Amino acid sequence: MKRLSHTLFIGMLAMSILLTGCMNTTDKQDQGQNNQGQQAQGEKSKTHRVRNMDFNQANGSKIIRTKEQDAVIPIFNYQGQEYISLRELTEVLEFRLDWNPETQRLRVGDNDVAYEVETNSKGALKEDEAVQLVNPPVSVEGVTYITRDAVETIFGDAMNHTWTTKELRIQPSEGMSEEEAEKLPDFQDDPNDPNKENMDTTLLSTEALASMDNLALINVNSSKLISTAKRYIGVKYDFGAKPYPKSNRFDCSTFTQYVYGKHNVKLPRLSRSQAKKGYAVSRTNLRKGDLMFFNLPGRYKSNNIVGHVGIYMGNGKMIHSSTKPKNGVQITSINKTFWKKNYLKSRRVAS
Repeated sequence: MKRLSHTLFIGMLAMSILLTGCMNTTDKQDQGQNNQGQQAQGEKSKTHRVRNMDFNQANGSKIIRTKEQDAVIPIFNYQGQEYISLRELTEVLEFRLDWNPETQRLRVGDNDVAYEVETNSKGALKEDEAVQLVNPPVSVEGVTYITRDAVETIFGDAMNHTWTTKELRIQPSEGMSEEEAEKLPDFQDDPNDPNKENMDTTLLSTEALASMDNLALINVNSSKLISTAKRYIGVKYDFGAKPYPKSNRFDCSTFTQYVYGKHNVKLPRLSRSQAKKGYAVSRTNLRKGDLMFFNLPGRYKSNNIVGHVGIYMGNGKMIHSSTKPKNGVQITSINKTFWKKNYLKSRRVAS
């Protein structure tokens, strides 16, 4: 009897342990699923920043890299029209993509908004100018698509591309190599800049320093402009930022626009538009306050389009609003390969 009771006790204990183990396993599995769900939601909240945009393609299409290294975006046929995914296109071109709830438009650009489109609307913006599309963008199962003609109208000059009956093919851009960039001259100050007394010359090239003696100086307002710009060091960057007094944020071009506005110089909103103002100056004759324009490199994006703007400070330094290396308004030494390689032009908009 004792042996039977002992056997029953052992059996019940084993069953209890087994059930407990199963419950624990189930709890762990449930917890793991919950964690995965929370992680997925977290990833979704980070990546799905744009209303009516989704990575899940309605037609199951994917960006394809071919042996020739072209980026291939499949055409999506919908109601007799040929479309491609706006998300896929902006990913290939490495543009930022954002949703403006006030205008109900999708905003696209590098460090500021260069394009705006709206689903079900033929009206769009390209570099501060209104454009009319033949067919409006559409939203299908949460994915925004734009037609072939809209791609050409808005993004055509931003890429080297061809069309087939099934796809959009985007060829890689051929940029300058680092070796070539290193051979370019440094950014240097104009020896006749009337503000040379206020320059920090510790990093100025020997050639520029040698030509700065015995110059007659005149008073200009550019040193005060730089002082104004410095007041905002640390103000955070925000793509498509609203006017500073309202948002307390800048993107690259709202920063330059705001600083110059404080000195009664009116600049347009976008860096690409600002790059058309004033007159050109060379990289070796820069003055305080000159606007400097750069492309932001991307494998498939044209390296001839303006993507960033900053204000030259003298002595190979620039003050600008950016996300890197810090987030916000910052001072950067630009006599480095990255900046020399991606430099486009400088414009003098005040004297």
